[in-house]
Amino acid sequence: MNIERMLCEAFCDGLTVEKVSAGFAVATPFEDAVGDRLAFYVVPDKKSGFYRLEDDGSLVPTLIAMGTDVTEGQRARLFQAILNEAGVEFDSNAGELRTAPLSEGALPMAAMRFLSMLTRVAALSAMRPELVMSTFREDALRRIREELSDKVIIEEHEPVSPTLAEFEPDLLLRAENRPPVAVFIAVSDARLYEAIFLRMAADHEAHQECSVVALIEREGSRLITNRMRQRAQNRLDAVPVYYGEESAAVARIAREAIPALGNGRLHDF
Repeated sequence: MNIERMLCEAFCDGLTVEKVSAGFAVATPFEDAVGDRLAFYVVPDKKSGFYRLEDDGSLVPTLIAMGTDVTEGQRARLFQAILNEAGVEFDSNAGELRTAPLSEGALPMAAMRFLSMLTRVAALSAMRPELVMSTFREDALRRIREELSDKVIIEEHEPVSPTLAEFEPDLLLRAENRPPVAVFIAVSDARLYEAIFLRMAADHEAHQECSVVALIEREGSRLITNRMRQRAQNRLDAVPVYYGEESAAVARIAREAIPALGNGRLHDF
């Protein structure tokens, strides 16, 4: 299988792969903080037969130029944590983000992981600590635990499976004879990206049966752009809205997690 076909199958749609002198330039449908399409390169090493993924060296310098210094303070710690999770290093001299050498078979999953990393790094420009630890997130997690803890097993900060360990939902719901349900509390576009990447990776790489749900704060939320919400609604299993319909939102999550009874109704819903 050639590289272009392999990557396009992994990402489903909206991806363009162009052969360039350095290898392959991959443009994605996702955007950075200034509205440019996020892109990366697949660079082959002819001697070893391996590949490396790298960006064009503009993302981090642009963030710094915009006033988001990822080299010190809280953002530096978040930045390094994102890189560590993705297995990516930052070359401060060249301004580039890059992976270690990869085999051809590892490219599709690595590309998803790399793009997830890029979106999370790009989102640091808009990240504020009060949003990350928002009242919405705490309220939603508490309500889900209160209403569903006696009906399903609820796990926090656990991946859907070992093969999807790089994608961590806020909650994982497990019920007997049902696929697990990954719940993301969507406090930012970046969090929705992660939910979408999990959905794509589960379908096309890990072939893991699961449901992926993103819970949005409210209609017209300033935390989520309309474009990102549309993408999530088209790709995820459910995107319920929380405030104003709290019980109904939790019930929508429950319909993914709880087996139907013989008469077609769900437990208490």
